[in-house]
Amino acid sequence: MHKIDQGVGSVVAADTRTTMASVDATYLAQVRMAASIVEAAAASNLPAGATQELLEAMTDSMTQVVAGRTKLIRALSQLQHIQSMSDLREVGFGCPGGLPSQASLATQKEQNAP
Repeated sequence: MHKIDQGVGSVVAADTRTTMASVDATYLAQVRMAASIVEAAAASNLPAGATQELLEAMTDSMTQVVAGRTKLIRALSQLQHIQSMSDLREVGFGCPGGLPSQASLATQKEQNAP
């Protein structure tokens, strides 16, 4: 059994919540930026080809944020596993509903595959 100080666990949990919120805020900011680009292009009467590369780059960036978010969730699942093998296994650090398991992430990925 791992012995982890509860104060240390609380710090990791707080950083976890902050990190997840930051990733979501980054994605939201990119969505807003992409929408602004489309609106600005329409208001400026730009031809579709003028912004195509830009929108592709924005979309690629957003896709990478989402992929990184998936990996972050996997890392957080590993943190939960470590906690479950420790003297803090009964301590709740405020992850509402917990995090999805590795199996549920794999199932979701399979269901979303083309």
